[in-house]
Amino acid sequence: MGGKKDVLGEARLCAQDKGKALAAHSTLNRMELGALGGDWRYRKIIPDAGRIEALLMEEGVKAIPRRSREIVLDFDATDDPLHGAQLRDVKWDASDGTVEALKKIVTVIRRRFGNKVRKIVRADSGFSREAIMAWCEGNGVFYCLGLARNERLSARLGKAFGKLTRL
Repeated sequence: MGGKKDVLGEARLCAQDKGKALAAHSTLNRMELGALGGDWRYRKIIPDAGRIEALLMEEGVKAIPRRSREIVLDFDATDDPLHGAQLRDVKWDASDGTVEALKKIVTVIRRRFGNKVRKIVRADSGFSREAIMAWCEGNGVFYCLGLARNERLSARLGKAFGKLTRL
């Protein structure tokens, strides 16, 4: 690492630093920012997105209590800068990628729980799409999706529509 022979820190001068590896902020920063093919002393850290995604899903599903009878998968397309600024521009439908995400998530859930747990997809009207509903129905996943007000829905519900209250 960086031309140093004592990468484990055994020969450090300060007692408090003895035995500490060379992974300080500056070392990690050089590794992170070192360009491929640049300075031969540094190696760029290249994340494996697929493995990171799989690990996060496995750990997330492990956090669900074993005795759960029902798991609600809440889908939301709103912007939250804290969680990666996932707001999409107008070129993308809010539900794009949902079926692909469901396939991955439900596979991990089934691996841990089998078919003993009921899986429910809950989302607003932005996810009321034929492909999502068809996938859920074909794979034993329940869904509760909002429907935006429209003329056709108003005609079908008639007077009962006026009695519905918003939550």
